[in-house]
Amino acid sequence: MGMLDKIRKLELDDIMEFRDHGNVENAPEEIVHYLQEMEKVLGMHRAGNIYGSRDAIINHLIKFNGYSYYLAAKLHDNTMEYFYADRAISKNAYRNIIAELMHKGINTAFALAKDSADVVRALKELPNMAKVLGLDQADKEEFPKELLQRPIKLYTSSAEDLGMQPIDRYELGRVIDGLKEHGLSDSEIEKAKRDSQLLPVKIFEE
Repeated sequence: MGMLDKIRKLELDDIMEFRDHGNVENAPEEIVHYLQEMEKVLGMHRAGNIYGSRDAIINHLIKFNGYSYYLAAKLHDNTMEYFYADRAISKNAYRNIIAELMHKGINTAFALAKDSADVVRALKELPNMAKVLGLDQADKEEFPKELLQRPIKLYTSSAEDLGMQPIDRYELGRVIDGLKEHGLSDSEIEKAKRDSQLLPVKIFEE
């Protein structure tokens, strides 16, 4: 099987998988060849003044590398995804591609500037590049991790711990005793006093 037949079966996921988990010393021949071809395409893309466009690069691969249109286009697009995208996110890839081209254009304009007016015109492109990269949009706020943690629970029976004025224990006792007139039994009165810590708390009820 020829090399073209081998690389025709490769997908970008295969390259990613080898990058993350493969062994360089035992790299399959077609993987090594494809990575080398991707580096060449990246160089052609960056030399925009020579090749100019996606179609020009594809035509070059067809004419000089013997690729079919399908294989040449696939190699070009895989190269763009691999070098410009975060895990093959197409929109991010093209944003970065456009921003890089704009950056080169601005630098060229600076280099060729004849006066301050040329410099000002070049600087006016910076906001456009910022928009391409999404720098004009606010960063998304991350969800506070503290809200996902288990809350700390504080149990207290002291009003002072909560910043409240201390309760008059004698007055509270008289109020509870007065509840007997409203039908509470002696045992219920006693329980209310224990709950209010006017009497020692019974851990085990008889």
